[in-house]
Amino acid sequence: MAKNALVVNTDGTYSTLDVETEFLSKMQNAVDGLIEAIDLSDNLTMWVNEEFLFRGSFEPNLLGTAMYQSVGGGSVILGTIVFTGGTDSEGETLGLDDSDYTRLSAFAEIAKGWVETGVMA
Repeated sequence: MAKNALVVNTDGTYSTLDVETEFLSKMQNAVDGLIEAIDLSDNLTMWVNEEFLFRGSFEPNLLGTAMYQSVGGGSVILGTIVFTGGTDSEGETLGLDDSDYTRLSAFAEIAKGWVETGVMA
């Protein structure tokens, strides 16, 4: 069974990533470097490049920023992000359930439209 994550690029495009195996390498590849988890809720984790504030090569991620600020974070999130479910009782990362995947991909479509129209560039 797949452990699905949602990868959201800075332009709002998104894709599915199966992180059942090779979790660390797949996540590092997706965010272009070392990963850092930001727990948005008990059932939702956003993964970012842990050096996004120090590297000048990343563009703002509108969806990541909106999600982070909705839980009280103050930073603008830069670069590609990955969403997974929360963690199980043993601390293992869970995949997104279907309803969270559907909601997050719909939000990514909205962010994509903002980027394409220049509303939030």
